[in-house]
Amino acid sequence: MVIGGIIQKQVDDTLRRTPFLGRIPGLGWLFKKKDAGTKEVELMVFLRPVVVRTPEEAKRLLEEMDESAPLIKKWRESAEPKPSEPQQPKNAVQ
Repeated sequence: MVIGGIIQKQVDDTLRRTPFLGRIPGLGWLFKKKDAGTKEVELMVFLRPVVVRTPEEAKRLLEEMDESAPLIKKWRESAEPKPSEPQQPKNAVQ
């Protein structure tokens, strides 16, 4: 199931010149080159619904996800509170 996506257009302007010679007034254009380029990037979000009936099955699915997407596992672990850190309310005055 596709729920959405983003289309991004990237525009790139590059100026290349020979050191010193490209800065000479009047003659510098002989030693310069301007490039312009565009590129479209498309990101789509896909969902695959799965019915989980037992906690063991949920754990197995999480382990499969951790193996196939290790960066998501790293992000999830960094977002979890550490057991040694006491949790403070967000509105608490220090």
